[in-house]
Amino acid sequence: MLFQMIQFCLIRASIISCIRKRLNKRKDTISLVFHFYH
Repeated sequence: MLFQMIQFCLIRASIISCIRKRLNKRKDTISLVFHFYH
């Protein structure tokens, strides 16, 4: 159970980092997205 949660967090973090690299020019959009998701 705990391992699945850690794995999910790692996958989510890698996806977020990929999105941040793709949208590096749109930092305002990223900040808006993080504002809504956190």
